[in-house]
Amino acid sequence: MELYTRAPCCHSSSPADVLRVRQASRTAAAVSGGATKGANVPISGQDFSNQDLQKIAFTKGTMRSTNFSGSNLRGVSLFGAIAKEAKFVGADLSNADLSSGDFEGADFTDANLSGASVANARFQGAKLDGSDWTDVPLRKDQITYLCKIASGTNAKTGNDTRESLTCP
Repeated sequence: MELYTRAPCCHSSSPADVLRVRQASRTAAAVSGGATKGANVPISGQDFSNQDLQKIAFTKGTMRSTNFSGSNLRGVSLFGAIAKEAKFVGADLSNADLSSGDFEGADFTDANLSGASVANARFQGAKLDGSDWTDVPLRKDQITYLCKIASGTNAKTGNDTRESLTCP
């Protein structure tokens, strides 16, 4: 998996910089035989919609108001991410790791989170309409909160949001 890392020469996080960093990460990983190390590039406000991001690690990334709508994020690490107000509309987050992330106000409308890990993640004020939470291990307090704001049916999986959350 690649990490978004800040290159010493790069002081911004424009889409071109992010792509340049991705290429540098691939090269470093190939040379070192493993993943790259370093601080994450903040990608707040960027548009990553409708992309295949399956091999990218967003671990502890700052991605406020970033748009991931329609993207393939299957199995990615968003561990410890700060993704307040981010958009995941229609995104595939199945088997992703959202543990310890802050998704306050994020939009998960029609997103597929089946099998995702969400331990200690925050979802206050998130939009969950039509999202699929099948096989997501949740604490009782998480279920109670999420069931208060859940509604709809996922357009791709056909699963009811409240049923996938095991709402009472």
